[in-house]
Amino acid sequence: MSVLRRVSAFLLICTLLPAQAPPRTFELNIDNIMRGSGLIGYEPQDVRWSGDSERIYFKWKQSSDAVRLPRDLYVVNRDGTGLRKLTEDEAKLAPPAAGKRTRDRKRAVYTLDGDVFVYDFAAGKARQLTKTIELESNPQFTRDETRVAFTRANNLYAVSLETGVTEQFTNITTTPADEPKKTDSQEFLKKQERDLLETVRDKALNREDDDARKKRLNARQAFHLVAGQTLASLDLCSDDKCVAMTISEGGKGSKNDNVPNYINEASFTEEIPGRNNVGDLQDRQKVGLLSTATGAVQWVELPVKDREVEMLAPLWSASGRAMVLVRAMDNKDRWILSLDAASGKTQVLFTEHDDAWTKNFGDQGDAADWLTSGDRFYFTSERSGYLHLYT
Repeated sequence: MSVLRRVSAFLLICTLLPAQAPPRTFELNIDNIMRGSGLIGYEPQDVRWSGDSERIYFKWKQSSDAVRLPRDLYVVNRDGTGLRKLTEDEAKLAPPAAGKRTRDRKRAVYTLDGDVFVYDFAAGKARQLTKTIELESNPQFTRDETRVAFTRANNLYAVSLETGVTEQFTNITTTPADEPKKTDSQEFLKKQERDLLETVRDKALNREDDDARKKRLNARQAFHLVAGQTLASLDLCSDDKCVAMTISEGGKGSKNDNVPNYINEASFTEEIPGRNNVGDLQDRQKVGLLSTATGAVQWVELPVKDREVEMLAPLWSASGRAMVLVRAMDNKDRWILSLDAASGKTQVLFTEHDDAWTKNFGDQGDAADWLTSGDRFYFTSERSGYLHLYT
């Protein structure tokens, strides 16, 4: 939705909502001052139009509603009539507040309560693609827009919009804790059980045959996340031959400055996880290209060899080209790189330096992506001393 449409929708809602009558008298005391939204009301959030631009959906609640209760989803006609709160079932079928759109902007893919949905703006209908106990995240259309890729349990999947068939593209696991080493006596007894008991021997052979069969059918090797590594994102490359894997690694030797929480259900003091201090090494991200056929990983080439840097996930154009945004951990340099997904090699297209502090990619007010044509890339920069848009 364009900024203009968002603003116009927001202003229209503000004129439609019933005004909260101010109190006849207002005592300026701590209790009244701390009432917050209970005093001034709640502003609409997640404002969006229906596909035909005839209705506006938004989240809202009245100042009389309990603070702990979330905002409900409302709808109102564009002429101001028909304001009403949607039921829970109706809310699931409403247009999404956010999501990845197709190139023609007619469909969007998003998650709701951990499942993947596709919304058709022309038909005004939502379609649920997954229904699992596990949480799905980061849904996006594939390049041909016939499938939706998503992450589940640290692995990338894609579901066909036509057949509903789901395919797994990665084999990413978490390295298990090392099993205690068996003593010589234990190893001897294990071997003797297998040699002497036919049932034990047959069960072991069947397991080994089954493992060998699975390896033949799926030759993709596993990638193991080790301690200190977390998976930040998975993105299917434009040709389906690789998956761009963004891994976050904690700074070595850094320590989080946690905050004590004295008021909680357990009645014992708990710690709220905080961040590490400025002087410590910060978390960094790197990008690897996983082969969907073999599972082999090719790490994306760094723009400099002697600097601590952080990479963001590649941004793909409609034509299949990729850009990677990189910043130095000391915030004095940043780069825009073109990426060859086949080799992991990069070429520096833009670099920016500031002795004090560069504007980081992803900061508020930042923008970086491909133009629709797919032959130019746009981004914001403060290189002139002011924030401007460049291509």
